[in-house]
Amino acid sequence: MGLLLENTYIADVVVLVLTAVYLLYWYGTSTFDYWKKKGVPEIKKKIPFFGSDMDAVLLRKQMSLVMQDLYNELDGHKYGGMFSMKKPTLLVRDPELIKQIMVKDFSSFTDNGQITSEKNDPMFAFNIFAMKGDKWKYARSKMAPAFATGKIRSTFPLILEICEDLKSHINKKIESNSNCYEFEAHDFTKNYTTDVVGSCAFGIKCNSLSEPNNQFREMGKEILSPASFWRQVEISVLFAFPKIAELFGIKFIAKYTEDFFRDLILKAFAYREKHPEFKRNDFINLLMQLKKLGEVELDEHDKKEINISAVANEKGKIEFTDTVLTAQAVGFFIDGFETSSLALAFTLHELAMNPSIQDKLREELNNSFESNGGKIDYENIRGCAYLDNVLHETLRIYSPAGALARECTKRYTIPDSNVQLEVGDLITIPVYGLHHDPKYFPNPEVFDPDRFTEEAKKTRPAFAYLPFGEGPRQCIGFRFAQAQVKAAIATIVLNFRLEQSEKTEHPVVFNEKNFLLHAKNGLHLKLSPL
Repeated sequence: MGLLLENTYIADVVVLVLTAVYLLYWYGTSTFDYWKKKGVPEIKKKIPFFGSDMDAVLLRKQMSLVMQDLYNELDGHKYGGMFSMKKPTLLVRDPELIKQIMVKDFSSFTDNGQITSEKNDPMFAFNIFAMKGDKWKYARSKMAPAFATGKIRSTFPLILEICEDLKSHINKKIESNSNCYEFEAHDFTKNYTTDVVGSCAFGIKCNSLSEPNNQFREMGKEILSPASFWRQVEISVLFAFPKIAELFGIKFIAKYTEDFFRDLILKAFAYREKHPEFKRNDFINLLMQLKKLGEVELDEHDKKEINISAVANEKGKIEFTDTVLTAQAVGFFIDGFETSSLALAFTLHELAMNPSIQDKLREELNNSFESNGGKIDYENIRGCAYLDNVLHETLRIYSPAGALARECTKRYTIPDSNVQLEVGDLITIPVYGLHHDPKYFPNPEVFDPDRFTEEAKKTRPAFAYLPFGEGPRQCIGFRFAQAQVKAAIATIVLNFRLEQSEKTEHPVVFNEKNFLLHAKNGLHLKLSPL
């Protein structure tokens, strides 16, 4: 009798376990017939719960490279279905369809798909990048003037002050190290961009080049490269399982980081309100205009440039509270320091690897600045066509954003098909895959700035190259990003020679644990006098 009861108990346990396993499997795969039902070609790999991009989620392969693999698997198709975890996602690889989604039919894809809680994570949720719908439209219309060409021009002298610090720092290192300065480019360029953003956004002198462990620099590390393993896990959960992250109060901007920036902004506001004679052409000044006037002051040229006649939707009107304004400053900091530093670091690496390109660039810079006594200014640096080509080729090979996301916000039928996208469906645009497609860029791993001459650009679709996105959701700070990167490149190339060091690795191996492209073993270079 006892044996019979024991066997019955074991059988019940087995049934319960098998039922639980089945239910888990069903739940983890319940959406996996979504694209098949719509007749959409799809990625073969569909792992329960992890979908098509498990290697990126588990940090086994860098996200941009995973997106490239998915892009290549769909060769011959304009688009195909994949699954971001369980979420049905349409990977779009055709430049003309990308143009439809990002520009012509933007009204059906106004959001970027990131779920962020205003209550739980206000510093990220009120960032222009994360905002949605009418709130995004309203905030964008108010913030865009802060990044118009005229505003960047007036801020450029602050960038040049940091470039002088950069030149002085390099000279000191060369003098104290036998006429040669060996450095790791990622750390070097992050120190530079931290100093630029500290000055241009917050009005403070960070001195990260000489004091790389200052509090401002440490906050940058903590946001995007946290040292704590558990903080890394939290950020992974935030992007992979946003609803679970909200349930457990996980935030992209940690509480202590939020407090640091809030205190910084409020003190800056208080000081300038108390001392109205203090004038500085920085982001804090523009935020104060927004707080007092409800808008940023513009000249006529900038009004035309950013289409200021476009009326903001009052339905989405938000109050520019201290929290919302601080969120804009934090967003400026994140966008201005991390991705710009990567673009600069990889440009320096490629110039060291390609001395003939470096020499050609130096010749252009010397000729351009000769009429200005060798001094860099905003107008002449904008006129350097080869410098522009060098930067764009870097952004092609080392795309800061390996993919762009959009969310379907209005039912949409894909042109020339019967495929209907529903509200909430996600769109992925595999930027890294496009940038490395030999159909658009022959020998894609070769660094060739001449791909971006006016003649060369006419030979391929415009939307095969998307370093900053396109359309209304284009990166709002791209002009500032280019200005600070170009200023640093010009400063370095005009005064020093970039060379490989004994530790230089090429081609670059990417760190699979970083969602942005980052050299796993560093970018080791050296500088010497001309």
